[in-house]
Amino acid sequence: MYSDMTSLKIYTQSDVLAFINKRKGEKKFGEKVTFITDAQNLDQELTNSTSKYVLFGINESIGVKANRGRQGTETAWSSALKSLLNTQNSPLNKGKNVLLLGCLEFPEQMARSKKLNTDNSSDLQQLYTMVNEIDEDVTNLMFKIISAGKIPIVIGGGHNNAYGNIKGSTLALNKPINVINFDAHTDFRALEGRHSGNGFSYAFKEGFLNRYFIFGVHENYTSKKILKELSSHNKHINYNTFEAIAIRKETSFENEMQNSKKLARSNWKGSGDKLVEEKWFKVREQLKPTEFLGYEYEKAEGIVLKISKGNQFVETAQNGDDIEIITNQTPFMVSLVVR
Repeated sequence: MYSDMTSLKIYTQSDVLAFINKRKGEKKFGEKVTFITDAQNLDQELTNSTSKYVLFGINESIGVKANRGRQGTETAWSSALKSLLNTQNSPLNKGKNVLLLGCLEFPEQMARSKKLNTDNSSDLQQLYTMVNEIDEDVTNLMFKIISAGKIPIVIGGGHNNAYGNIKGSTLALNKPINVINFDAHTDFRALEGRHSGNGFSYAFKEGFLNRYFIFGVHENYTSKKILKELSSHNKHINYNTFEAIAIRKETSFENEMQNSKKLARSNWKGSGDKLVEEKWFKVREQLKPTEFLGYEYEKAEGIVLKISKGNQFVETAQNGDDIEIITNQTPFMVSLVVR
């Protein structure tokens, strides 16, 4: 069945039975995952679900072709899903913790993409446009899942979908996020039109990506131009290379994991005061995510849930105070600072 997002095919239990190889005396993971029952009421269904994680796939390789690569990433979802559903359900591996939502499908765009020639500038522009369309649906779905308080798990499609993952997360959380990317490539190519090689550069340029760490970059896949670009943003972007870790042994995997996590956690702009950092971590656990209204409205009224002044929260503020506020809803993507 399909939701009001026309590209989203929502799975039912009957849709996945063919994937599961049942065995007497055992319960497979796929027999215990949960499903959406009302496709037309997706937001409420996500919010009411008792599952912690929401799993969905993306069936496309248009971004890969737009990056002059070989198509095939559209097959990743079905292959991974079959393997996952046939793992054992047990107290250590609980299927009920996962809501199997379905997949984003783009059959018309996929059919058109196979007829296009990337050496033709007009055809390339068409591919860029199709990736933009995919970006909108990925962004929207990620926004819905995270706004419902769930953790998304996304499989399939090209790395172009990193952009929608990042943008949707940022809009739902109302702040730019940090990302660790385990990849041989930086995906930080030029802003020449959307494709699988520039999801992170577009997200960074547009303010959705705050800090970015690339783990295991292959030196022979990374151009001098991209290395220079990364260096110019070294306060927000860092990386290590496969060769430095595994070949030359200049550092260890464990040390680099610590470095990457340190960068990913340093999301706090301003003084860097540890008390301030702990304050925001604690309040994030206490409050539900702020509802983002920016898709429908440019102005909105909201309830002030918290007032921050210095390294603590206060009940009131006076004229001239430098404060930050948390509201229940907002049309703005960035946090609001009132002076």
